[in-house]
Amino acid sequence: MTLSRLLVLTAVVALWLLTGGARAADTIGMDAGRDLVLRYLHEIDCGYAARAALPENNARFEAKLLERMPPAQYMAERSARAQAVSRRSSACEGLGHQVRDVSIQYDASTTALLQQAALAGDRYARLQSDFPASDDPAAVARARTQLQEIVQSGDLLAIGDIGWALARSRHPRLYGSDTNNGDMQVIDTWMLVACELGLDCGSGSRPLDRWCLTLWGCAQPDLAGAIRAVHGEAYFLKVDAQRRALVAQIRNRDLQGLFAPVVATTGPAA
Repeated sequence: MTLSRLLVLTAVVALWLLTGGARAADTIGMDAGRDLVLRYLHEIDCGYAARAALPENNARFEAKLLERMPPAQYMAERSARAQAVSRRSSACEGLGHQVRDVSIQYDASTTALLQQAALAGDRYARLQSDFPASDDPAAVARARTQLQEIVQSGDLLAIGDIGWALARSRHPRLYGSDTNNGDMQVIDTWMLVACELGLDCGSGSRPLDRWCLTLWGCAQPDLAGAIRAVHGEAYFLKVDAQRRALVAQIRNRDLQGLFAPVVATTGPAA
C-alpha cells in the first residue's frame, strides 16, 4: 500500500469514528431519518419523565415499593428512579406535551418527527408508522418481508421495536409469535433479543429508564433484571426461553422461519 493510499484510509477511518463509530449501538443502520428518530425518542422520553414526576404517579411507585420490595432496597430504588427522571428530563424545554397521571398527549411536532423519519425511509419509524394492520395475505407477506429486512440490517433500535409491532397487529401468530393482540410478552421478548444482540440495556440506558419510569425495578443492573423483578421468575423464564430461541434463529440466519406463522387452534393462519 502506498503512503498516499494509507493516508486516505486513515482519514476515512477517522471520519467514521467521528460521525458514526462513536454513536451508540441503537443508531446502527443510520439512514436519512435516524436523526429525526433520535429527536423523537428524546421528546417521548421527556413525556415519560414528566409523568413519572407527578405526585400521584410517584405515590403509586411508592405503593409498589411497599408491596413488592424489601425495605433494604427502598433507598436504591428511589435513587435510581430519581436519576432516571433527571436524565430523561434534560433539554425538554418548550415541548407542548399534555401530561396526566395515566396518559400523555404528545406535542404535534413530536409525532411529526416520526412521520418525517418514516418518509425518509428509517426502519424504526416505518415499523412504528407503516406496519400493516390488515391480515390480508398480501399485506402479511409484505410485513414479513419488512421484519426480515429489519433483522438482516442489524438495526438494533428497530429490532427492539418488533415486539411492539407484533403486539399491535391483529394476529401476532401470523408473524411467528404465539401470543394474542396486545400481549406484553412479545414486547419484552423482542426487547431482550435486541439487548442480547448489542443494544445498551444496562443502567442509564433508554430501555431500562423507560421501564423504570413506567413501572419500577429501577435499581436493577439491566432490563432483564427489571423484567424479572416486576413480573417474577416464571414469566421471566418463559420470555427468556423465547429470547434464546429467536437469537439462535437470527444467528443461524433463519429469517424465513423467524416469522413463519404459528398454527393455532383458533384464529387465522397464512
